[in-house]
Amino acid sequence: FAQKKAPSSSEGAAKSSISTNAKIGDKYLENGEYANAVDYYLKALRNKPSDMYAQYKLGVAYENMLEYGKAEFAYQRVYQARVKNQNLLTFRYGNMLKLNGKYDEAKKYFTEFLSTFKPEKPEEEFYSDLARLELKGCDLAINERDKKTPDFKLRLLPSPVNSLASDYAPTIWENDSAIVLTTARPEARGGSKDPVLGGSFSDLFYFKKAGKEWERTFTESAFEEINSKLSEGAGVFTGDNKKFYYTSCADEDQCQ
Repeated sequence: FAQKKAPSSSEGAAKSSISTNAKIGDKYLENGEYANAVDYYLKALRNKPSDMYAQYKLGVAYENMLEYGKAEFAYQRVYQARVKNQNLLTFRYGNMLKLNGKYDEAKKYFTEFLSTFKPEKPEEEFYSDLARLELKGCDLAINERDKKTPDFKLRLLPSPVNSLASDYAPTIWENDSAIVLTTARPEARGGSKDPVLGGSFSDLFYFKKAGKEWERTFTESAFEEINSKLSEGAGVFTGDNKKFYYTSCADEDQCQ
């Protein structure tokens, strides 16, 4: 397993009742290899669809992969099964509803969480404050959503800027018709599966708007030289556009 660590919860089942596949999934989850963890939790669920421990941990893995729709569904199944001893389940489920734009539903679960939550560990105590903050966030989002004249509108840029893969961390270069973003789409140079987020190892792609259409541009950038077989991404230009700072995992031992 990789050396990267990530906190995880093992609530909801005695160790002796956890399946072998779920235990392997737990190891991957603890090491931050969320995509690999998903594979083993799904194996556990194929063997025993009623395994709510694996279902809950599947939700945790999906949440860390930013797969909020899948995480919501996983948490919903555990919630509907009325599983005991899932101390943070209601909060996690409410948070996924909020992130998926279901603010009214999310408020219900944050309120329920605040009325029933009893911290089992000192590090869990901040969840009550966090739930109150998320409730305020829901109220803010509902207020903005229900305005007759919104202060702003959001829209997705069309393909090829957005893809079915994970696309994130856009940064403007020169003007708002030239952007660089991080993407894990299949045509990224690495190609191999990223054990953390799934998909390909990420690369930096440069897009420029030509007329009404966006296109990926190769001739005006050095990003093809930057991209390696592992992950690059989350870059930003200096104010004068002369330097570009980004994260690189070209060194297999660490990212920098």
